Amino acid sequence: MLNALNGSIQAELVRFFNVIDDNYFSTKSVSTAAFCKARMKLSHQAFIELNDDLVQTFYDIATIDKWQGHRLLAVNGSFTCCYASCSSFSTL
Repeated sequence: MLNALNGSIQAELVRFFNVIDDNYFSTKSVSTAAFCKARMKLSHQAFIELNDDLVQTFYDIATIDKWQGHRLLAVNGSFTCCYASCSSFSTL
């Protein structure tokens, strides 16, 4: 339920509960209003900690090549317009 929604909230709830439990009644027990109300109770700190755990797990598992003990990232400042009109990017 942390991913971007691909449909209505109710459709996502039904899909989510179908994945975790095949019981028909579990899909009908959560309303969109209840989900939104519960979501508002989530602390922003929970997402910070989830992100920290995810990043730490990645670096524990991944093999990252380093140069003199540092990750080396190359950044290109080029600008490419993928749209017919670049007017929306005029402030860049």
